[in-house]
Amino acid sequence: MGWAACNLWMLEVNRAARGFSERRGWRLTPGGLVDEPSGVLEVSYQLELGEGTEN
Repeated sequence: MGWAACNLWMLEVNRAARGFSERRGWRLTPGGLVDEPSGVLEVSYQLELGEGTEN
């Protein structure tokens, strides 16, 4: 489909999922999102899909 990167959101407290993603090349992106009204923090990760892809 020509995507250069993809994004993934997960709960900040989910250390197992974060570690799993980081070991597979996903990188934490700046900022986060707080779910209202629960106050749960979500973080975003991005994975570059490699060269030769179109935007």
